[in-house]
Amino acid sequence: MYDNFLHPAGPRPTLSDEQRSLVCSKIPWALHVGTKTALRMKQVARSAAHDLEDLQAEALLGLCESARRFDPTTGTAFEAFAQRRVSGAAIDALRAATPFGRKSWDEACELETSREQQMQRRGREGTDVELARDLGIQERDVERAGSTWHRALTALPTADSDEEE
Repeated sequence: MYDNFLHPAGPRPTLSDEQRSLVCSKIPWALHVGTKTALRMKQVARSAAHDLEDLQAEALLGLCESARRFDPTTGTAFEAFAQRRVSGAAIDALRAATPFGRKSWDEACELETSREQQMQRRGREGTDVELARDLGIQERDVERAGSTWHRALTALPTADSDEEE
């Protein structure tokens, strides 16, 4: 089932037997990380017409890349080494679908995360003043990041527009 990830065609190098074994043992973990990333970024994923399977596939590619780069002699646990790359692969796929740079994307994501946390704490959406205080930034920066987030979401293709093509 995952043979395409373990024996990729094209420019990606194949995995050694040891790396392949490592990847196979960590597939459930990588799928879980991909699922968590999709849930955390659900608004963007939905707007970018990425479904859960797309983000899980990206997570598996990140797992393979991590296995190729991992050096077990360092004493670092593989999951600790691979965590950022596995979740980052899914996030990179979402970010690639937007016309914004990494800094704008990261600021907008930080703002969205803070909004969600405030909703959970207060039972309502936080004001720009509350968000600015929580993030340690100026209110105008909250407005700018919110505007970037809105533009990112409205610039993305939707599942409906994909079906029309």
